[in-house]
Amino acid sequence: MNKYLIGFAALVFPVQAQASEFFAERGGWTVMQSDDSCTMGMEYAGPGSTSLLLMKSLDGGLTVGVQNANWSAKDDAEYDITLMVDETSFGGGKSFGYGGYKSRGFMTLLAPEFEAVFGAGDSLHVFLGSERIDQLSLDGTAGALEQVNRCLVKLRAIGDAAKREKARWEHLPADPFASTVPAPPTGPRNPIPQYAENWGSTNDYPSRALREGREGIAFYEVTVGMDGRVISCRIAQTSGHADLDESTCRNVSRRGRFNPALDLSGKLIEGVWAGQTKWEIPD
Repeated sequence: MNKYLIGFAALVFPVQAQASEFFAERGGWTVMQSDDSCTMGMEYAGPGSTSLLLMKSLDGGLTVGVQNANWSAKDDAEYDITLMVDETSFGGGKSFGYGGYKSRGFMTLLAPEFEAVFGAGDSLHVFLGSERIDQLSLDGTAGALEQVNRCLVKLRAIGDAAKREKARWEHLPADPFASTVPAPPTGPRNPIPQYAENWGSTNDYPSRALREGREGIAFYEVTVGMDGRVISCRIAQTSGHADLDESTCRNVSRRGRFNPALDLSGKLIEGVWAGQTKWEIPD
C-alpha cells in the first residue's frame, strides 16, 4: 500500500481521512474507506510526483484532488480549474487550494457523470485557466472505480446494520426508573456542563496552526438556552491566534450541552457559563 497516498488523502480530504483504512488495490490505485466515503488514489512519477485522488461519498458526491510537490497553491484560495478526460471537459469553475508542507494542489467538486467518463478515459489533462499544468494516465481507473463502489456497498451495509440494531432498542425508555426519583429542590442554578471533555479533540486543531506549531489558551463565555444548548459564544480572552479562537467557539457551540439555568422559583431560564480551551500540539 502506498503510504504517501494515505498521507495525501489526509491532507486533501482531512475530515474523510480521520478514520480511513485500507480497502483494496487495483491497477496501481489504492482504495481507502472512511465512515461515509471511499477514495482511490495514484502517485505519478515525474516532476514533483503528482498525486491524484477521487473521493465518492455515500450520497454520490464526487471530489477530485490533485497535488504536486512543485506547486504553491494557497489554502482555501479559489482557482479556475478545468479537468479534461480525453475530449470531455469538466469544471471551468472554482476549485480550492489545499495541501501540506511537502505537496500542494487543489480539490474540486464534480458532477456525477464525471465518474463514467473518468473510468473509461485514457488520460486526464489538468488546466489552470487556459494553461495545461499536468497530463496523467488513467490506466486502471475502471477496476479501481469498481472497488470504490464495492467499498460504498460495504459502508451502506454497515449503516443498514447499525440502523437495524438501533431499531431493536430505540422504543425502550432510556430510564424507566426516572419517575421514581424525587424531583430536585427548586432554586437558582447556573448552567451545568455535560461531558465537557467530549467537546473537542486533537482532530479539531486548525490545520494551519498545527503546521505552524501555534498554541494558546482561549477563554470564552457562552449563553445557554432553556433547552441546554449554546445560543452564542464570545471570546473573553484571546489565545493570541484568531483561528484557535474561532475553533474554540465553533466546537463549544456545536457540541456543548448543559443542564440549563434555573431562577429562584426553579423555572428554566437562559444563563451564562465561562470556560477555557487549551490548544497544545499533540505528541
